[in-house]
Amino acid sequence: MTTDRGIAILTIEDEPMVRRTLAAYLRKCGFTVHEAGDGAEGLALFERERPDLVLVDLRMPGMDGFAVLEALTAQSPQTPLVVVSAADAIDDAIEAQRKGAWDYVVKPISPLSALGLTVEKVLERAELLRQNERYHRQIEETLRKIREDEKAGKRVQMRLLPPEQCVFGPYTLSHKLMSSMELSGDFVDYFAIDDEHIGIYTADVSGHGVSSALVTVIIKTLIRKYHERHLNGLDDAILNPGALLERLNTELLNEDLEKHVTMFYGVLNTPRNLLRFSSGGQFPPPFLWSSHGAEVLREQGAAVGLFPFARYATFERRLPASFLLAVFSDGVLDILPQSSLEQKLGFLQSLGSDAGIGRFMTVIKSNAQPPDDVTILTIKREGTQHGD
Repeated sequence: MTTDRGIAILTIEDEPMVRRTLAAYLRKCGFTVHEAGDGAEGLALFERERPDLVLVDLRMPGMDGFAVLEALTAQSPQTPLVVVSAADAIDDAIEAQRKGAWDYVVKPISPLSALGLTVEKVLERAELLRQNERYHRQIEETLRKIREDEKAGKRVQMRLLPPEQCVFGPYTLSHKLMSSMELSGDFVDYFAIDDEHIGIYTADVSGHGVSSALVTVIIKTLIRKYHERHLNGLDDAILNPGALLERLNTELLNEDLEKHVTMFYGVLNTPRNLLRFSSGGQFPPPFLWSSHGAEVLREQGAAVGLFPFARYATFERRLPASFLLAVFSDGVLDILPQSSLEQKLGFLQSLGSDAGIGRFMTVIKSNAQPPDDVTILTIKREGTQHGD
């Protein structure tokens, strides 16, 4: 066995002949060797030279090998320690390993190549441990950067959301969004399309994390593009919920993101108090409360970005003079205590007022990290000039 790796070995051995024999063999193999005649000298040499491996005799006058093993393990646990001793009692071998020995070679060593094989074995193990430590450090650093990036991404994503409450004439639009991770796959928005129309939507992207959050940004960008086209007189898809979902469906499929989105998109015609809407797999369905009781807007279509030939219908609902409309993402269902889906939907339908939803939101906030993203969008109107 020969090596030119510049590896240094410290041998601590009180018998000069044995020590010189071991040193001569190891130097012949290409190692740099430091020699110590007792434990105290060995510790001093270790401090000064910082060798890659230490050979330790157990039975030495003064500071014995057990004390040396204990001191070196405490000082440098990553340095491999090999016991080379005439003591062949099993108890000594067990005690040596307990105090930090990586391996044990019994004297007299014959042939000396057995020592060489042991040295190579523990050096390989030490290198694997170092590589593993470097790998873990790299992982920790990568995770740290990812967490920093996610926090920065969350700040960007939160800036894309509308204010938690907006007033458009007699209409008050509000939302709450809680993410299960740093970045959310849920999104919500409301905005004035023109003097007579308000655009409203919720989006729940499949999956979690960065990739899902990216899709919410894409949706926001696309809807902004359709809005600008309307303002520039190019087309009115932004006013036609079914047509808008069809466009989003095509755009997301063309991006090949392997993500689909459940969506509710509505356009509120304020002079007529009329809601036109389309659903792309929105669940639970929106709930509408008024003096006439509770109504569920059950009209459904396929999730957006899932099927290339999906079609989306546009529905109309003349709204009561006073009403509350709520859209929940399906993450709400995960935090409800009821045992069945029917009971969960019944509970949501029973909320029926601003105060009821407010109390529910307080409960949601107590759930610090929900298992899925949770979004609640509400639209409220208090007035008397319109009927059903």
